Amino acid sequence: MLQAKREEIRELLLCYLASTPREEFPKRAQVQAVANFKNAAHYDLKTVKIVAPGGEVCTVAHAALALLGRLRAFYQGFGGEIEAILDFEESKFVDAENRYAWRLRR
Repeated sequence: MLQAKREEIRELLLCYLASTPREEFPKRAQVQAVANFKNAAHYDLKTVKIVAPGGEVCTVAHAALALLGRLRAFYQGFGGEIEAILDFEESKFVDAENRYAWRLRR
């Protein structure tokens, strides 16, 4: 089930990204993306900060919820299965106990 959930959200994300306009990704942005990746690897996603495109500093959870909001808008009207997938992903950022790390830790 875990593998299926990861594949579902990955497919939704890739379809969304394929439909967005191409953006330049200069070296400076790539370096920032690596730093964000390292920061996001920390346990508490509600306090760890990253730099979003455009320079906004926010928590990982805030950035993820904003992306999920864009996915919701993009897939509006596609049906309940997609909504359920997005709800499942959102629940992991709203309540830390829904994350896999918490489940394994318990």
